[in-house]
Amino acid sequence: MLKDAIDFLYAEWNDKPAGFVGYGIQGGVRAVEHLRQILSDLAVIGTRSTVALTFAEEALGLEALLGRLQ
Repeated sequence: MLKDAIDFLYAEWNDKPAGFVGYGIQGGVRAVEHLRQILSDLAVIGTRSTVALTFAEEALGLEALLGRLQ
């Protein structure tokens, strides 16, 4: 769906700056790198930095997080 939106709005996205935020330790970073390659065809200038978000229960495991709260 995102690729369809990018293709449909080609003229609006062409030569514009973009920032990237990914969700997940590994999958988010890979998705951002893939999107960066797609947008480079539109001459979109991406920021050098990438923000990768994750939640503690994902990184530590839900049981470890709940054990610390009790």
